[in-house]
Amino acid sequence: MNKANPRMCPACQEAQLVASTRERHFTPRGNPVVVELLEMECPACGATATSAAQQIENLRRLAARREHYGGLLLGEDVLAFRRRYGLTQRAAATLFGKGAIAFSRYENETTYPDDATTMLLSLAIEKPDVVRWLAERTGTAVPLLDRPQDAAAASTRRVARSRRAMPGTPGSPIRSAR
Repeated sequence: MNKANPRMCPACQEAQLVASTRERHFTPRGNPVVVELLEMECPACGATATSAAQQIENLRRLAARREHYGGLLLGEDVLAFRRRYGLTQRAAATLFGKGAIAFSRYENETTYPDDATTMLLSLAIEKPDVVRWLAERTGTAVPLLDRPQDAAAASTRRVARSRRAMPGTPGSPIRSAR
């Protein structure tokens, strides 16, 4: 990386990057939404790059499109939900009774979930017990269903129970440090 002139094209090192914009088009339920995103472009090779400041502004602009979605979830919302529970796109689709590539399409906003799926997804985002219920009904493994502190507490309870049950252990219970 060229530290002396950080605005040089990282791809060809032939020219300085020039500020430019590009449009990203979304069509939630047929309603066109256009977001103008900032970037830098190399006039020599056409490569594009985004500075940290541009990335922050682009994220703000993308988030601002929510007001035009009329209650639909953004692709970022769907992706955040999946990551929160460690689900693959295929597992998320199984959890919600959708086709194998549905969540890829939702996340990329090439299609949008129907009203029922949007409502169920919104409910699952707000209430982890809904995810647990869906996982039990569909037999879908949800790797991060229990929050880390819940899993640690459950592990501590299992250890405490197993120590009480061990032969030769005095009858006094193990106390937590709370």
